[in-house]
Amino acid sequence: MAQSLQPPPSPPPWEVLLLVAERLDPRTLATASCVCKSWSISMASNNLWEPIFSAKFPSLTNLAASSATTSPPVSFRRLFGLGHTAAARRRPAPSKPILSLSDLVFVISVSGTDKANGCIVSGGTKKEEKDVPEPMFTVVKHGGELAVDRNRLFKFDINVSNGDEVVVIGAGEEVEVVWNVVLEGWRAVFTMIECGGRVGMAPRADGWFSEELPAAGCCPKEVSGGIVADLKLGVCKNGEGGKNDKVRIESVSVGMMSVLSWRYVSLDDGLMYLQHFLFNP
Repeated sequence: MAQSLQPPPSPPPWEVLLLVAERLDPRTLATASCVCKSWSISMASNNLWEPIFSAKFPSLTNLAASSATTSPPVSFRRLFGLGHTAAARRRPAPSKPILSLSDLVFVISVSGTDKANGCIVSGGTKKEEKDVPEPMFTVVKHGGELAVDRNRLFKFDINVSNGDEVVVIGAGEEVEVVWNVVLEGWRAVFTMIECGGRVGMAPRADGWFSEELPAAGCCPKEVSGGIVADLKLGVCKNGEGGKNDKVRIESVSVGMMSVLSWRYVSLDDGLMYLQHFLFNP
């Protein structure tokens, strides 16, 4: 004997659907209203959307009274959609810089203001000092050669001790540092630091230089709230000749710091800032 087929279960009454709808969040309600025409009518009920709209956007409740005079009146679901769109547009969209690190060239130079204390040793021979001060050394580094750390901060360490020339200066000597950022192809230049100061006396002490940069209103708050260019000279005691009053420059560290947090800004924020001055389409 053939087994009789069971009739399909009847759908739940509409009253149950409305009870469930009262406990749904706005996103689920909007999704459920797309199932079919009957669900759309049920899920678009003003009884469901009015408390959600009033709780989420109390500043827009005056729109409900003004829209009641229109024909047909604007539903609370529609008013909620207007409020949601307006709130999303008020939030600044995260922007990505057009400028990339490989588009930049860093040019860093250090000059001594006292020629009696500074010298450059090349191949063990001291170069003749001139009356006109000249840079002790100049580093040209293309952005594509810079190593980006895992946190993607706008901070870069450059080794200057692996060349033929060794830069030796007197501990505590007054020096002038200049850091320029050049747009590839020599299309634009922006000076990050141009200032003077003293190099630390103690071995392994760093010469730290910083200079506040002009504001760029188009940038994220981390940058537009105040930005400082940062440059550190990594030095160590010079062992040549047993002298203790000389230090050797081994590295240069450059970066951009936020005045608000006093932390290094992200790579993207730093590029956005430089883009404003170098490549602002």
